[in-house]
Parts: sequence; C-alpha cells; structure tokens
Amino acid sequence: MTDPRIEAAARAMCGRFNEGDASIWDDLPNSDREYYREAARVVLEAADAAAWRPIESAPRDGTECLIGWSSTGWHVQTAWWDAEFDTGWDEEIDDIKHIGAWTGGVVESWGDETTLTYNPTHWMPLPAPPQEAVHD
Repeated sequence: MTDPRIEAAARAMCGRFNEGDASIWDDLPNSDREYYREAARVVLEAADAAAWRPIESAPRDGTECLIGWSSTGWHVQTAWWDAEFDTGWDEEIDDIKHIGAWTGGVVESWGDETTLTYNPTHWMPLPAPPQEAVHD
C-alpha cells in the first residue's frame, strides 16, 4: 500500500505536468506511475526534513508546535513555551522563580502535581488539520 501523501502528490504532479489533466493517471503504465510516486517520495522526504528548525527560532508566545529531541532515539511531542513556568519557591530571591519551559501540560504525577518539561533541539509548526469530507 502506498502512503496516501505520496499517492496524492504523485497524482497531482502527473496532472500538473500533463496540462492539468489528472484523469490521465488511470491510463498511465505502471512504470510511469512508479516514476511519479518515487519523485513524490523524494520531494516529500526533503520537505519533511526541511520542516524541522532549530529550537532557538521557535515561537515563545504560547503557540503549540511539534518539538523534537534525540535521547536514545528521536522523540516528538506537541508542546508550547510557557514563560510563566516556575521551579517553585526560590529561597535566594524569596519568591517563585519563573524560568520558562517547553511543556505539553502533561502532569507527571497527580500526587505532587509535577508537570513534565522538555529540552528540545528542534521544532516545526503543527500540520494543517484534516479537511472535512464533502458529503453529497
């Protein structure tokens, strides 16, 4: 089974390069369809790789995004920068110390209300949500 993104991109490329006639896809020999699928696969892989950006360029305004980091494998998590995130009471300043942190709002333990934070190295915007299916 072909990845639906690759199939959709291959069909779109076929239509685009054949004067906008997407119906030509059904008449193509399998070798031509595979050519378009491979081209779509290469383009989508390059686009996916380029979508990841250094964490330093991530929005710090509470916008939810995908974050990633490597620690015994690659990890991906939805999260946002919480500028008000604190480490608790700081005796040195005699106040709550707000340090800011990447968080997804996940509580680690309901017993002590510890919220998980992350140390990402990369980020990317969230993908567009699915489009509503059109029903006749």
